[in-house]
Amino acid sequence: MIFFKLIFSAAVLFNTNVRVAYAGGNVPNCDSCYSLSKGGANCQNYSNQNPFVTSAGFRMVVINEIMADPSPPNQLPEVEFVEIMNTTDQTIDLTGWTFSDPRSTAVLPELTIGPDQLIILCKSGHEDLFSGFGVVAGLEKWPTLNNSGDALELQSADSVIIDQVRYTRSWYQDSDKSAGGWSLEQINPLDPCPDRENWLASQNPAGGTPGRPNSVLEINPDLRGPEIISALVKNDRQIEIWFNEKINTETIGTGKINIAPANEIVNIDFAQLFAFSIKISLSNPLEPNTPYSITIRNVTDCAGNLIQNEKNSIQFVLTVAGAPMDLVINEVLFNPRSGGKDFVEVFNTSKKYINLKGWQISNQKSTAEKPKVAIVGDDLIAEPGRYLVFTDDIAILKADYPFGKAENYFEVKSMPTLPDEAGNVTLTDSLGEVIDSFDYSEGYHLGLLRDLNGVSLERISATAPSNSRDNWHSAASAVGYATPGYENSQRLTKAPVAGQITIEPGVFVPNNDGIKDFTAINYQFDKGGYLISIVIYDVRGRRIKEIVNNELSGVSGFYQWNGTDERNLLVNPGYYIVLVNILDPEGRSFQIKKTVVVAIDF
Repeated sequence: MIFFKLIFSAAVLFNTNVRVAYAGGNVPNCDSCYSLSKGGANCQNYSNQNPFVTSAGFRMVVINEIMADPSPPNQLPEVEFVEIMNTTDQTIDLTGWTFSDPRSTAVLPELTIGPDQLIILCKSGHEDLFSGFGVVAGLEKWPTLNNSGDALELQSADSVIIDQVRYTRSWYQDSDKSAGGWSLEQINPLDPCPDRENWLASQNPAGGTPGRPNSVLEINPDLRGPEIISALVKNDRQIEIWFNEKINTETIGTGKINIAPANEIVNIDFAQLFAFSIKISLSNPLEPNTPYSITIRNVTDCAGNLIQNEKNSIQFVLTVAGAPMDLVINEVLFNPRSGGKDFVEVFNTSKKYINLKGWQISNQKSTAEKPKVAIVGDDLIAEPGRYLVFTDDIAILKADYPFGKAENYFEVKSMPTLPDEAGNVTLTDSLGEVIDSFDYSEGYHLGLLRDLNGVSLERISATAPSNSRDNWHSAASAVGYATPGYENSQRLTKAPVAGQITIEPGVFVPNNDGIKDFTAINYQFDKGGYLISIVIYDVRGRRIKEIVNNELSGVSGFYQWNGTDERNLLVNPGYYIVLVNILDPEGRSFQIKKTVVVAIDF
């Protein structure tokens, strides 16, 4: 059996038992009403025979404009007000209605509101300040409005919730106007279940439009169906599905929901009749690290539009814990261009689906008493093979690197301090366990580059040690010197051959264009513990550069040569000898010679 939990029942939100009576007085005029359909004044001639509604339903009257912070004023009175509007073609009796926030409640006086009419509500005693603006109702016990956000409610005399608005400062969508002196206005008063997207700071130079049509008025009926935007696994038997707009939960049912691999639904839970999300409880536990899909059909938004077929499915997964090196630090920009921003890219090398909620990026070598840490506070799933880029200003990162994959960018509250010369980037999980750590240095960049500003360091191999200098290279010029959100321009494409020393590629062009900019000297042994020395010679036998001297090897790995000599100057094109001396754990030594070609690009 499916159980549906509602805070507001359909009977409360849509009262169909409308009582009609007759009244005179409070006749709307051309200054206080306007036609939504025609965009002009609705100047009907009301009389004592005009019927009016004494019992209304949800959003028959709406909170249409809010002046929460009137200081400093523009051209309006420096007092709070709220404008309400009749969205119907009937006159509605407002006598005994209440206007409230969570702290106080005001009762409306004997009053009616005609079709399309606007009425200004304010604190009793301030009515004269709105002389000439239209119909004004002063209220005792006025609910003082919070500047940063409040929950306002309009309720009929028979306790039916007519409208609710829970606004925040972000609704202004303008940091200057949110500081005071500007009202919030509805964009479309006919929206049956509006939210923040239906509100905007007033565009009128006066700072608002009390008693007049809203300056941001745009009658755009909702003709597009809802979309599923995310699916969050709450535990192994419950998932939460989020939509891009409120849906009519009365249209939800088990016969309209399909989960694959199959799992029986035992409960669908939601907070109210129109909701952005639903919680689905399952009969059987989800298998960890197994992708599932959910499809929801024939569900509507509160305007009655059916869910779009191309947007009615989404994948979800019960994530597993990450282990060291499941995610690696893959690219770091620590020396941005002037006005630019640092970024850190991580890459999921595992086959695990890992939730990064509570993970941290820090500089463990910071001299500060408490290193600055970038925290991922929300659910963020890193799928196998996924790149994730963290920065504190996505807009700047997009502008600096137009080739980047912005869908993989995530903005954090603060980035750790990353000095230009040298520093550290450490990735830790929600329990504080180190997953990967990289001690970077400006010296890891290609010595041929004259300007390192805006050039990232890219990891060459996801499996090679993070702190090996040979595992990092400057990003290629061809990609704009960074590859945030996608595969690195400098990377190894072939694994070492078992039991051999290999050179890949055999011909390279060290011009930093991202195409064979360096060569990798790969090794693969039966076990670790070998000592390796590598020196580059020209064809005349002259020593060009020492790559490594008696370094203890692992089972496999590589060293890189970028075509420079001991002075970091580019060598001449031609053939070069790679001499590899190896001492095995038993004390036996042997020598391998390979050739490599440094070419030029014509």
